[in-house]
Amino acid sequence: MIIPFILLSRIVARWLLVFPSWKYFSRFCGGHFLLLAGPLIINTNSAIAAQQPADYISGVTYERLRVDYDINADGTYTKTWEAVRRIDTDSGAQKESTYSIYYKDSLEEVRISHAYVIDEAGQRTDVGQDAILRQLPKASPETATFTDVHSVAVVFPNVRPGARLYLKYHLVRLRPDFAGVFSVIDWYSIHAKRLDYQYTFKAPVALGLQVQATDMEVEKTRAGKVDIWRARGGVTSPVAPERGSIAAINYSPRIVASSLASHAEFAKRYAALNLDAAEPPAEVAALAERLTKGVVDRRAQASTLYRWVATNIRYVGVQVGAGSWQARPAAQVLRNGYGDCKGHVALLRMLLKAKGIASDGVLLNMGSEWWEAAPAAPQAYNHIIVFIPELDVFLDSTQKDAPFGVLTPDVAGKNGLLVDGATRIRIAPIASTGYVNVSTSQHLTLRDDGSIAGTSTITHRGISAMLNRASFAAIKQVPDVEVVKAILQQDGERGTGTIARPQIDSLSESSETRVDFELAAKSMSRPHGDLATTRGLLFGGIGSFVRAALGPEKRLDYPCPPVVYSENTAVSLHAGMTLSRLPQDVVLEPTDAVPIAYRSQYRISGNSLTIARTLRVTPSGPVCKASVYNDSIPVIRRIEQDINSVIAYQWSAKPEAHTGQSSYGGQ
Repeated sequence: MIIPFILLSRIVARWLLVFPSWKYFSRFCGGHFLLLAGPLIINTNSAIAAQQPADYISGVTYERLRVDYDINADGTYTKTWEAVRRIDTDSGAQKESTYSIYYKDSLEEVRISHAYVIDEAGQRTDVGQDAILRQLPKASPETATFTDVHSVAVVFPNVRPGARLYLKYHLVRLRPDFAGVFSVIDWYSIHAKRLDYQYTFKAPVALGLQVQATDMEVEKTRAGKVDIWRARGGVTSPVAPERGSIAAINYSPRIVASSLASHAEFAKRYAALNLDAAEPPAEVAALAERLTKGVVDRRAQASTLYRWVATNIRYVGVQVGAGSWQARPAAQVLRNGYGDCKGHVALLRMLLKAKGIASDGVLLNMGSEWWEAAPAAPQAYNHIIVFIPELDVFLDSTQKDAPFGVLTPDVAGKNGLLVDGATRIRIAPIASTGYVNVSTSQHLTLRDDGSIAGTSTITHRGISAMLNRASFAAIKQVPDVEVVKAILQQDGERGTGTIARPQIDSLSESSETRVDFELAAKSMSRPHGDLATTRGLLFGGIGSFVRAALGPEKRLDYPCPPVVYSENTAVSLHAGMTLSRLPQDVVLEPTDAVPIAYRSQYRISGNSLTIARTLRVTPSGPVCKASVYNDSIPVIRRIEQDINSVIAYQWSAKPEAHTGQSSYGGQ
């Protein structure tokens, strides 16, 4: 079986330098529904496209797209979407044979105008009504989220290479999220071939529509009392998707349209929708007093209240109708014992208010999206957390394993919007001490036959502590013997041991795991040989990080949170062994191009050997250019070389026979 904890350092390294996703953390609390599908617009002069490998084929060519928004003065609208797609490969046929249109049943209607296929011979086949399938929403068991998002699936017949798929539909918005407000974000990835694309927005002049387009040619005209915006684009050389990059919307053509005058206006609209009791309800006030009885320090009071909400209020998102934006009152969240991010914020702020601690809500875009919308589109926000100005601390109680003031990488460092303050604010970045902050200390006793007795302790701090506790919570039913076996296998060792697991219900800033072990013997050459510097139990450690980090060159930017690793090994050598050569110490300093620092030190004193290694990655921001990764490869290779170094030894005298028994005996 796979033990999540065992893969921690490997996963972390890929999050830093290869970054498959933040799915582990993501808990989108609603606030908007943005699920777009279909063709895209792309600027053919994109620098990214210029680096495209010649052999990449996306499997489909989007020959034509028209997306028209006819907007009414009250913010409702009709969206007409029409596209032609040509299938180029068998894989393209597989991917494109079904097209799904998503909509909120309580707010929108969808009507299919036409759907048909024309094959290579010019034969037309219409999509029958029995192949246009309406599907109900599905609850998300991972995050206990319930929505009214329905879908219409159009299943095309006879989809083969050379066929063209035609589809046109109308989506009617019956009621806006906020009275009188129109807003939309539309984008399409650059990972397929695009030809003739056009977006059109028609809105009453009095609505004051603002439009921001990226990597598209835009023109604005006026016909009487109607403003008309048109955005055009296309791409002839698609860019290959790249595992580990930031979300495609960051580097793809996108268009943002909103009738809100500013982000401050949106904050006021949101605040008005989420008015709660002027004073803490009696049951909330009583809870605050009971939890903080005898606690005088205000930071300690805030921490106590945060910990209670994080551990006692389950995350359940009910994003139906207005529920996407409107929180339940704090008293109701307390009685229910659950809530989404809005409910968590409502209750935590009311508890803080009961203690006289002022706070504010902070709206933000959680996930691997780092671009920012200039027009104030509500769809640019999908999460809310708490900010306490007097403590200068941000809190997200939906991440129930996070220590006080610790934010996950898909939240930390982003720009947010204060709800009451109605101003933009930079959310605290991940501390330079590291998103991953892991220290390992081990003591080994090396016997003459190569077997080892030892103790290893690994300490996680910050987000690492949260990951460690969550991982062990997921495997709490797995027997200790299996957990130890998996940890040993990760480090290429065989043996037995006992484990002291971390406290999984703690929200402290550190988490400690200890393993006492007996490692199987590995052959020891006589009278001299080489001793690997990675023997023992390092829980993957720097070596695992390095192996995971090495990969092909990148072309797309990627998220890069800070990382700190520290490893200290003390080895008690057998009396008959002396060391004839130690590896050279290594010192690698960070540069502007490569934010990696690494140090290793090898020392011998009497019959004891010590090995100390530290790795620190301190990028300048939450997102790194692809060049940072590419420039880092030689440095990572040098670290790999040091980790794989060996220590030359020789037997100075005939060793005494080892009387103890190794778990597996010699090899």
